[in-house]
Amino acid sequence: MVTYNGDFFDWPFVEARATFHGIDMTKEIGFAKDNQDEYKHINCIHMDAFRWVKRDSYLPVGSQNLKATTKAKLRYDPVELDPELMLEMAKHKPQTLASYSVSDAVSTYYLYMKYVHPFIFALCTIIPLGPDDVLRKGSGTLCEALLMVEAFHKSIIFPNKQIAETHEMTKDGHLLISETYVGGHVEALESGVFRADIPCKFRMDADTLEQLKNEVKETLIHSLIHEMEIDISTLEDLDDVVLQIQDKLDVLIQAPIRNENPKIYHLDVGAMYPNIILTNRLQPPAVIQEEDCLACVYNTPDAKCKREMNWVWRGELIPAKRGEYERIVQQLEQERFGKPPKPFHSLPKEQRLAIEKKRVQDYCRKVYGKLHLTRTEEKTSLICERENGFYVNTVRTFRDRRYDYKAMLKKAKNDLALIPSDDVSAIKSGQARVVLYESLQIAHKCILNSFYGYVMRKGSRWFSMEMAGIVCHTGANIITEARQLVERIGRPLELDTDGIWCLLPGSFPENFSIKTKSGKSITISYPGAMLNAIVKDKFTNDQYHTIKDDGTYEISSENSIFFEVDGPYLAMILPASKEEGKKLKKRYAVFNFDGSLAELKGFEVKRRGELNIIKEFQKDVFKAFLGGHDLQSAYESVAKVADNWLDVLHTKGGNLRTDELFDLIAENRSMSRKLEDYGTQKSTSITTAKRLAEFLGPDMVKNAGLACRFLISHLPPFTPVTDRTIPLAIFQAEPKVTSHYLRKWTLSDKISPDNINIRELIDWQYYLERLGSCIQKIVTIPAALQGISNPVPRVPHPDWLENLKRRKIEMAAQPKITDIFKKIAPTTPKSTRSQKTTPLRKRPMPAIFEDDRRVNLDDEIMEIDEDGNPIKKKRFDDDSTDLPVTPSRLTGWIKRKKDTVTLTPTSSTPSQQQSGGGGLPLRKTWAKDGFHEWLGYMKKKWSRMRSDRKAHKRSLLHSASKGSSSTPRAGMTNLDQMLAYNRQRIQSEFWHIIQINETKTPGVFDVFALVDGNMRRFMLNVPRIIYINDVNERPPAKNARRVQKILPKMQQCHNLYEYTIDETELAANISEFNKQLCAGNIIGIYETEIPLLFRALVQMGATCRVKSLANTYRLEQFERLLGSDVSYADIENFRTIFFYEYSQGSRTIMGLISPKTKQGFIFIVNKARIDLYNLATVYTNEFNKFIDKRGPDVFPFDCENIDMETIQTTSIKDAIKQITNIIKGIRINPAEPILLTTLCSRKPKEIFEMIPLMKEFPHVQIRAPEPPNLMNEFDWGNVMSKRVVKQFMNSFVYLNDYFVIAHYAGIPVGNLLEDSYSLALDIMYARTLQHHNHILWASKNHRPDFGGKEADDLRFYADWDNVSFKQHHGRVINQERFELKNCIAELEIGAVAVNALIQNVRIVEAEGASESIGFVNSSANAAVDKLVAKGMRPAVTITDFDEAASVSDALKVLREVFHGLIKDIHVIDDFCADQLVIHMYRYDYLFS
Repeated sequence: MVTYNGDFFDWPFVEARATFHGIDMTKEIGFAKDNQDEYKHINCIHMDAFRWVKRDSYLPVGSQNLKATTKAKLRYDPVELDPELMLEMAKHKPQTLASYSVSDAVSTYYLYMKYVHPFIFALCTIIPLGPDDVLRKGSGTLCEALLMVEAFHKSIIFPNKQIAETHEMTKDGHLLISETYVGGHVEALESGVFRADIPCKFRMDADTLEQLKNEVKETLIHSLIHEMEIDISTLEDLDDVVLQIQDKLDVLIQAPIRNENPKIYHLDVGAMYPNIILTNRLQPPAVIQEEDCLACVYNTPDAKCKREMNWVWRGELIPAKRGEYERIVQQLEQERFGKPPKPFHSLPKEQRLAIEKKRVQDYCRKVYGKLHLTRTEEKTSLICERENGFYVNTVRTFRDRRYDYKAMLKKAKNDLALIPSDDVSAIKSGQARVVLYESLQIAHKCILNSFYGYVMRKGSRWFSMEMAGIVCHTGANIITEARQLVERIGRPLELDTDGIWCLLPGSFPENFSIKTKSGKSITISYPGAMLNAIVKDKFTNDQYHTIKDDGTYEISSENSIFFEVDGPYLAMILPASKEEGKKLKKRYAVFNFDGSLAELKGFEVKRRGELNIIKEFQKDVFKAFLGGHDLQSAYESVAKVADNWLDVLHTKGGNLRTDELFDLIAENRSMSRKLEDYGTQKSTSITTAKRLAEFLGPDMVKNAGLACRFLISHLPPFTPVTDRTIPLAIFQAEPKVTSHYLRKWTLSDKISPDNINIRELIDWQYYLERLGSCIQKIVTIPAALQGISNPVPRVPHPDWLENLKRRKIEMAAQPKITDIFKKIAPTTPKSTRSQKTTPLRKRPMPAIFEDDRRVNLDDEIMEIDEDGNPIKKKRFDDDSTDLPVTPSRLTGWIKRKKDTVTLTPTSSTPSQQQSGGGGLPLRKTWAKDGFHEWLGYMKKKWSRMRSDRKAHKRSLLHSASKGSSSTPRAGMTNLDQMLAYNRQRIQSEFWHIIQINETKTPGVFDVFALVDGNMRRFMLNVPRIIYINDVNERPPAKNARRVQKILPKMQQCHNLYEYTIDETELAANISEFNKQLCAGNIIGIYETEIPLLFRALVQMGATCRVKSLANTYRLEQFERLLGSDVSYADIENFRTIFFYEYSQGSRTIMGLISPKTKQGFIFIVNKARIDLYNLATVYTNEFNKFIDKRGPDVFPFDCENIDMETIQTTSIKDAIKQITNIIKGIRINPAEPILLTTLCSRKPKEIFEMIPLMKEFPHVQIRAPEPPNLMNEFDWGNVMSKRVVKQFMNSFVYLNDYFVIAHYAGIPVGNLLEDSYSLALDIMYARTLQHHNHILWASKNHRPDFGGKEADDLRFYADWDNVSFKQHHGRVINQERFELKNCIAELEIGAVAVNALIQNVRIVEAEGASESIGFVNSSANAAVDKLVAKGMRPAVTITDFDEAASVSDALKVLREVFHGLIKDIHVIDDFCADQLVIHMYRYDYLFS
């Protein structure tokens, strides 16, 4: 019995029909369904040909139905019929339906007889199973059955089936979730069209060519002996061939850079994995441990049976350590679960594992912010070369037998070609032999390839992850070595697991014929021999053991790994990715020289469910790449094909019949489940199925496997694509029925039985984007990467590609020598204190500032990169011992005066140096001269640099005081000049913003900044900037200007005006703005809700420059500097005052500690006095404990000998009065940089109202709230005093971390909130949005600022907790039901937020769509007349109703932010960036 998908279609239908009529099918004919849902008979075999197609045909998934298989294998087109027409055909055209059924039967018969029957029964001769099992079992099961037979014949005991361990731990105490090995390496290297008749550039390595030339003879001899098994003595002209190859290599050596026609080759390793197994004698029992060798009788010092091989292990680990895990388990042991409650240990094992896993995950999520860690390690395993080789011998037998069948197949094909065309009987017999040998060699190939994958199959008897890892790692190393050689002599195009596609120069040695003494000739491929020589040198097993009859072992060298050369080919086409920096792997088309398609891999033409217009385009476009005589004309030929198909869509299919148009653009999807199983999910297929049920009845969708064919309509507007599908079946109904349902689905009143215009319903822009995406990948982007202008202008390039082309043009411009080299002075650190770090802190490299880029007083030149960081230093005069003068970073005034002021060098002359007059000795280095010599030299150098700076400053002041009439400062007194100098020096300094505080006046802020080591306090006016989107143009206004920006949710920008007003003015005119918002011509008023403090933080950042000095500053006077350009202020720059406050009932304790004055006070407010310990002793003990635990580097200055004093009072007022007096005594100079750190149980506002003097200092609040009820203890006074001391020391740890976050995020350290990471993400996101010309939607409340129209969005008022899903302990269940048959996969997903954001483009492309489908790419630079709608009603875009489209641009900007964070993690290992990425899931929740 032969069927096609009979197990799941034909037999279930027959059984259901028999049951309906009361017939027992099993009793009548003997066929019944077994426990695997397969229909079998005890006396008759059931051959389901579909099972062969799925496992052994190597057809892509989209080409496995009967029609596609018939076309691919039998080379003819069967009769096709739409499923929707079958019922009508059965009623009115039964003959047509009968022809369709006969066509399917004929296809199944010939497919079975030609392929399935010889293949399956060929396998039955070598596998001990029946035909039913051989057809249906997986290749791993067949492999295991064969191995069991071989083991039985060798008297080897079968191992038990592998059982995974449930609580395996790593060496460092992490629980192992899963483990595997790193597989083969696949990589796409280039994109475009490469043809053998179009020259391309080669840059070869002459040394490599010279080495190849010297090794030509050895290379050929190795290939002839080991690969071709030919006796060298039988050859006549081997030396002549060697000379020919060497002559060709000489020509290449003389001109290694050349432009010539290439040769396209595919260099692959024949049966790579099986041959790696055979070469290294790899088998699961041979993977041993060191203990096995110690117990072995052959373990002698000179034993060579132990072979070490490397592989790469990858594991998923629980972040929690062993101790944490054990405490979690102990806690579970004390709990009860279920109803009735049961102890944890009495639960079933599966339930215990599930509860334990969930508890550990919850713990890791809260403590570590992640569910698992991924670790990769390179490991070394031992392979015993003496192990019984039954596994290896089985593999060798299969490999050799396959080689024999391949040889027979080749001979059968040659014999078939020689048969005369009129001998029909001989041709038929020859074709039968070809099919037989091809089936046999494919059957052996199937089993042969299974020997590698079988060892990692779950539950296999011969399980070995180490063996699988070694095989993959060795294969990857072989391909890597081949790539390295090809890169030096040609151009690699694509790497596969077992081969490499490449270009070699046309003049490179190829195939050569060697004559033998018998008169025959042997053809040898030099490229293959060249690669095989590398494999011989680096991958030969010199420890191969072979057992002899007497029981001894013979040691030999073994290497059966050989490259095979396929080609040369005429052309190879590789597409490009639409995403920057990505390549499309395993996608290419290759053509033979006769124009036939040699290989097509990975394209949509083979994919089921893709649009036919894309498939047809790809069928035409690849042939078009063969046209033309160069790249330009080839792409012009391809462009014609692309334009033709674009014209079909642009003309709305005007030249096509309706059925032809449907065939091109209709999508065909199959539903794997019943419609009711999808619940509330949304997709185009689900919508189509629901609409089919509306007019065909619910019986159409009650079963799984429904075929949905549909179009996408542009109606109704303002709805997503999933709601705009139209089933094709509706157009086959009567016009009255058709118009009824079309009106219902499209909400269009224009449709009537007499007015059904299909072309006016179709969303042509949707299909243009689908086709345009394919054209971009195959045509336009590869053309741009090959230097060809866009051949299809109607399909524009992505933005990143335009930027790449622009950068290449800029790089091609000739740079000036002065732009490459600049004289700069090396920076001098401000402090000689050693760089110390905390676990959270990584200090940035010192930056080179713009002020330092001026002429030095010596001849030292330093090359700098575009960011100003030094790359290379070079001295012109090596004999000079002058050290470079490092003047202090003065002012821009000095730089402006450098044309009029002559600098007097202060360095000594060579004669003075020789005489010892202030000169330095020769340069000493630590490595050459030792530490003490180097230190002495550096001390003299530092002294000299300090004196040079002072002299340089004196000379500048002296020059300024001379001031001639030609200078700007002529006529000024010395005092005026000094004041002017100080003003300009301050203006040119970096202003480190420490804190920005709000005042009682709206829009006015109190700012503390560290400038040149002094604390400056000034008032800052922040204006309110609002944007009004008006349909009509507005008359010019004083404080308004017309701008172009991207609005929130990508709303349409009409006439957008920017108004700059004071906050008080906005508050006074808020009613007027509300009136305007209600006007019909006003679309929205934006950025009225954004907090002005937030705007100041975004624009000023942590470090900035001031454009001009003033008493009261405006926000636009400051220019923010990037953290990568300049370092933020350090804690070392401040004197800190620590203030502590804790209250409970009538008891209060306050602490004030000042390391500057070496004083510390603890105020205890209580109704009665209490006994206290000696506070000085307490401080000393706690200080020593802290130093032992953290180290002395935590403190930026000496905090050891602080005099501590305890003061007890009965009222808080007395304590506050004394604290105020102490602070006044500490602060002598108002400009001294003092930083107040507070840790209080009260709010900071209450503390500052109690102690107003604290407002005079910038303060940093320690975000470590104290727990309640600390004073409930009996000895609460001593406990709290000790706690104050501990928190004082811990405050420096927090401060270090705060300064790191402030530097990285560009936020003043005093403005960090408790949730600093969310604030940092907000600030960074806002800056990036502004950089991309977006309007911000930040607001003070929970609702974003969408221009005053937030109330129109009903989602803000919806209850999203239980809209469509039920919550079940942290998971979402669409439909809760009990399944008997279906397997439910357990998915473990981590870092969902990061992956969803960063990889969304790849996810969309994997689904066969494009990121831009349904999205509107807004452009802030579009022409104004195109953005303004006519009349009072604005134009409608897809963003008004498609939520995905409305946030697409905002998500792209957010993706850019996290791309930068991830780059910082990998490039500079930045901890802050890592924490920001970890907290992304919280930020995304708030963002949504």
